[in-house]
Amino acid sequence: MSHISTILTKLVSVQHIVKALEDMGILKVAVPNDDEIVVLPDNTGYPKGDFRFSRMADGRFKAQITDFDRGRFNRLWFQKLTQRYAYHVALETFKAQNFEMIEETAERDGTIHLTLRRMAG
Repeated sequence: MSHISTILTKLVSVQHIVKALEDMGILKVAVPNDDEIVVLPDNTGYPKGDFRFSRMADGRFKAQITDFDRGRFNRLWFQKLTQRYAYHVALETFKAQNFEMIEETAERDGTIHLTLRRMAG
């Protein structure tokens, strides 16, 4: 039996986690309820073991991953996932405040710059 590691996150929105996972190339995801997201094996065989996000009592999600997959889904991978999550939360927030994205650029270090314009209305 493999060991399961738990990674605490600051992620709270199921829809934004799923979008971030898609950005990271994870296309096979099940959402059985609002408190759980299950990453399913893809055609490359990843993840090899259980990989899921479960909601904690404070509303944040924790990631649970087996040691089989820790090499691929490591700290750097989770940092990128968190960045993609924040990107989707920001876009939705800006849209709700009547902003439209004019331009998006990415730096070599992964920093994303957005140029926005408030729409009349």
